[in-house]
Amino acid sequence: MFGRKSRIQKGIESGFKIGDLDEALSDLIDEPLETPADAEAIADALTHVNDLPLANRVAAVQYLCYLMQNVATQEAFDVIRSQALPMLAQRFDELRAEPVEDKDDLLGALKVLAAYYFEPGVAVIANAFTEGFEADSYLWTTVFNSMDEDDPRRVALCEAIGDGWHDGFGTVAYLDFATATSINDHEDARLDRHPFDTAKGHAQLESWLTNSDPDEFSYAHSATATLPFLSDDARSRLMAIAMDHPSQDVQMESAWASAKSGSESGLKMLARFCEDLHTALRAAEYLEELGHADRIPPTLADPDFAALAAMSQWLQHPSELGAPPTTMDIVDKQELYWPPAEERRHVWMIRFTSDTEDETQVYVGTHGGLTTWCFFDQEADKLSMRDLYARQCSWEFYFKAQSEGRGDADLDYSIEDGHQRLSRANPDW
Repeated sequence: MFGRKSRIQKGIESGFKIGDLDEALSDLIDEPLETPADAEAIADALTHVNDLPLANRVAAVQYLCYLMQNVATQEAFDVIRSQALPMLAQRFDELRAEPVEDKDDLLGALKVLAAYYFEPGVAVIANAFTEGFEADSYLWTTVFNSMDEDDPRRVALCEAIGDGWHDGFGTVAYLDFATATSINDHEDARLDRHPFDTAKGHAQLESWLTNSDPDEFSYAHSATATLPFLSDDARSRLMAIAMDHPSQDVQMESAWASAKSGSESGLKMLARFCEDLHTALRAAEYLEELGHADRIPPTLADPDFAALAAMSQWLQHPSELGAPPTTMDIVDKQELYWPPAEERRHVWMIRFTSDTEDETQVYVGTHGGLTTWCFFDQEADKLSMRDLYARQCSWEFYFKAQSEGRGDADLDYSIEDGHQRLSRANPDW
């Protein structure tokens, strides 16, 4: 019906009436932003945010930013960029100077300014960063990562910030952003000189590389990735520290950095890392990235070794064990027609252990189907091999259905279902 208000427009209108915009918009944060009228409503809301109680303004801006991240049409995008973003930048600068709580939530505004190709956003982000705004917030990573790889504002942002960083995690996020911009394949969005290639930058990198706190070894990893983009003297000195780091991840990154800088020794180190189950896949990826796939040793061509290496890499993800398993061995492998993949595949069952302070836990994981996977239930070690294959098959089938939004996605997986699927596809099962 002509003139009818959308849900977004009604939500914004209601929010101003009750003086609590985030409450009115809480059910709309996933609503697609499609029409210029909705975009104009957001711009108007930002214009009048100061009509709300001071305590509610940060949350109001946060929820308006949620809406702006769901832009679905070019028409809406253009209105947001021309009308809403100038007001967003103004409100951000005002609110970060106010005595309000949850200022960390204002980083969502910087994320939006980074995501849109909005030139004035560079100065807003750079000023906030160099003035130490929420300097220790992990959300700075999302701010920097919101800027597209081919966005030339990446260079402008690095040049605007320069070496104006403060103590805190935000500086690590900035370092990663600057390094990614130095590596960038897009020439217009690639840095000619890394902002950490200064006396201040070298000292900061060295402090991370010599930090003995295991909880901050990831900072050393980020510092090592920067080394190829430093001047020769600084690179050589810091490379020696990185290669002697207690973290194997940092050592491997130093091998990549050395090879990236043209060193033969770095390539040899990466080839040696390919011989270790727990580092093989990452080292091989580095060699391929560097254009030296020919240096990958034949060890990885062995399917059993590759299967164990894949399981180890999967387990090292922070969402899984977060570290290599204590022991690993293949307890079974079969070549089957694998129903979830709709083709014949080699599938491995891999038993591994993980030591805790109190006990050694035993698990069985699977590799070779649609995914490398483990259910992390110790009961799995008591199931028969046939039951393990069946459970994995059924789970993968329904996981695939769910990800594709098929009608059978709400059905439960089960060992019995897996046996039926494998038996139909493999008469000898």
